[in-house]
Amino acid sequence: MLALPLLVLLVQAQEPDADGDGLSDFQERHKYCTDPGERDSDGDGKPDGDADERREYAYTIRTRVLVMKPVTPAFLDDDFQDARVLRDEPAYVELEVVHYPLGTANAAIGADPRWRAHLAEQAAWLAPGPTSDASPELGTRILQDLAATGLDPSTLDDRTLAAEAARFLCDRTSFQDGFTSFMTSFADGKPSIPEELRPRAEQDLARLGRTLEEQWQRDLFASGMYAHAQRGSCTSSAIYLCGGLRALGLPTRIVLCIPLVDASDPAQVALVGERLTHGTVRATILGALADLGDSWTSHTYDEVWVDGRWRRLNYAKLGQDTLDRDYLGLMTHVATFRDWSEADMPATVGRRQVLGLRDEPFVHSNPYRTLEIEERFGAHARIEKPPVEPPPEAIALDRLLWTDSAELPSELKTSLRDSFGVLAHAAPGTSYERLKEFQARCDARFFLEAEGRTTLSALSPRGGVTWGDSCWILIPFGPADRAALAEDVAYRLRASNREGVGRWNVTDGLTITRARPGEGRGR
Repeated sequence: MLALPLLVLLVQAQEPDADGDGLSDFQERHKYCTDPGERDSDGDGKPDGDADERREYAYTIRTRVLVMKPVTPAFLDDDFQDARVLRDEPAYVELEVVHYPLGTANAAIGADPRWRAHLAEQAAWLAPGPTSDASPELGTRILQDLAATGLDPSTLDDRTLAAEAARFLCDRTSFQDGFTSFMTSFADGKPSIPEELRPRAEQDLARLGRTLEEQWQRDLFASGMYAHAQRGSCTSSAIYLCGGLRALGLPTRIVLCIPLVDASDPAQVALVGERLTHGTVRATILGALADLGDSWTSHTYDEVWVDGRWRRLNYAKLGQDTLDRDYLGLMTHVATFRDWSEADMPATVGRRQVLGLRDEPFVHSNPYRTLEIEERFGAHARIEKPPVEPPPEAIALDRLLWTDSAELPSELKTSLRDSFGVLAHAAPGTSYERLKEFQARCDARFFLEAEGRTTLSALSPRGGVTWGDSCWILIPFGPADRAALAEDVAYRLRASNREGVGRWNVTDGLTITRARPGEGRGR
């Protein structure tokens, strides 16, 4: 666990609470939808601050989730969720999280022109750390570079400076996927890679053609990223922005989030489909989970102190929504750090990721596991309930391409280089999330058949590939089937359709031919 300064805890508790119900006026308006002037909004004898009463006027999703440490319980309540620890085990915690996905805090981001007069209250989030190394020298250089663009920070309120500086910092750097943020430990402020993780680090360094110190300067230290005009993945970018904004005097901290469920576990994904009935929320979350697939997933961003409260800053977006199709679907806030070095990721999550460990209770791709999901439309909530679109009963497949076809974009061919088989195009109008929902209910077996030839069979994995407006499923063939494939022979695609609810409708006469030599051609 992270030791947190008492000063920080006191600052968090100083928000106005006119009716004395334990809830800030801001959150009553924008999170709980209760009356900030009434201690008991519904008059039932229980104050609005009661854990259950908070949900009476809002749409909420409650989860019970296991999360591998680090987790910082003191900072899990924010403008979009309430959370408490149910169980604290050596390697993980069990959390109860109540999400407020329709909260309106981002529509109420004010601006304080006198923000510099209040900085002493947030001193803990201004001090430089080993990674967010916001030195005076860095601040001077950023101010000079901002001045060259015509921007004078001394004239700006905190909201404008946060938005403009974040945009400038992001635009100034190029992106290159780094690797060090989850692999680097710190002792007395000095970085190192644990012995058991070094082989992987050396592989990545060889790929990049750099020394470890050179990579750290481009991936782990804010001042180094600014100097080299380069940053890495979301965690690296969050470190960079944290250091850069602190150097300008804006209190900033680093936040770690996970999705509502582990997308690599079909049982957890099924919980979302079974328990959520708000059509828009459900579709947003399922769509994001479809994109995540079996990948290792979390998201790191920043919070910046603007107009007297913490505001989410995701790259250059001030006011990041918690419900977002492009960012995990619905984010669960699990940790907040003054400096990334305090996370000590190699001891837990980083070690698991790099070594590919799969131990109870985390036997799937990610170090978190959702056990329960409960949706509630508060008894007094004035919320429309968009209907849930039923899953399709059938999906038509109307075109075939080989996975090495010249028609595929180069980046897609690169990602498929280790898979040989056929891509089958889902009829226009089929979205990726609808495709994945359908695949969970249908037979995944396919065959390529030609008279007098060996029948080739394959099991299509859940998911698919997209480019442009096209959505395709992958039908991969193993070495034996590939060896049996005859060239210059038209093979018909047949779906098994023997098990499951959904049905694949293959267009009559749809065939594909492996040419000799060159690319395949489908018709």
